[in-house]
Amino acid sequence: MILNVVRPGWELRLRQGALEARGRDGDRLRIPLAQVDAILIATRGAMVSSALLGEAARLGIPVYLVTASGDVVAVVEPGEAHRTADTQLAQASWRLDPARRLEASRWFVRLKVEARARMLRLEAKRLGDPELRDASYELEARARALVGAASSLEELRGAEAALGRAYWGLYAGHLLPRGLGFTGRRPRGGDPVNSSLDYLYAILRGYCHSALRIAGLNPYVGFMHSERSGRPSLTLDFMEVFRWRVEEALARLVARGFRPVVEEGLLDRESRAVLASEWARLSEARLPRSKRTLREAIVAAAWGLASSLRRGAAWEPELGV
Repeated sequence: MILNVVRPGWELRLRQGALEARGRDGDRLRIPLAQVDAILIATRGAMVSSALLGEAARLGIPVYLVTASGDVVAVVEPGEAHRTADTQLAQASWRLDPARRLEASRWFVRLKVEARARMLRLEAKRLGDPELRDASYELEARARALVGAASSLEELRGAEAALGRAYWGLYAGHLLPRGLGFTGRRPRGGDPVNSSLDYLYAILRGYCHSALRIAGLNPYVGFMHSERSGRPSLTLDFMEVFRWRVEEALARLVARGFRPVVEEGLLDRESRAVLASEWARLSEARLPRSKRTLREAIVAAAWGLASSLRRGAAWEPELGV
């Protein structure tokens, strides 16, 4: 399970091998650490003991600190990685070779669009929308053509942007009600949909960052995204493949009546609580076409990427959709 702490006043401690949580109103919760997959702290008003942090790290349970805007500002995770030296040497070799860098970048763009197109088909089936189904096939075919034809990173980035505009047009036109005012993806856009996407993407990024590091990869040396100080470019590359799950979840939440509220440019506490709860559910639920959960798929994909770079082979992760 994933423990979400959204409301202030909670204290989390380690007691006799279990996580003990006490709320400001006297509420108590006791969970064996063996049942905890991750801890998400999404409030500045919580206290977590150093003993709990240390034991969580020892057991491989990540602890994420998330701001009101959805940024993962810190992750407490195990200190050891697997096959770090040879994995990072292989990663650097791919990054420094222009042809291999372009090849790896194609993986991320192709897989992102393929996963999104498959998700749109699932939603088209659920909604009884043949127009959306047909458009998803067209999007996928267009991606294969554009990605395959790109002869440079600049061309590939241009193709990615064009494919993104097409995808978000379908998302807005078929999966969301017009009343939400969503016209396209704008990071930090400040509207309810973009703010919700920002929040969920930030949590996804934290999970991907941890998985890459534990697999022995350097999250700051990427392929598609350019490097700059403090930017986890490989994490941003890698998470592209799993964005579809966040987007599907938000569309279905809205279909069930959820209406995120933005106050002074930030999601209000209740909206963040709903999104954090939905993330916890998503992380533990099996993917539509896989026996794995989202968290398991992320971990498996990170190990697979590390192996592919070492072997010089194509990366083909399980998309789960």
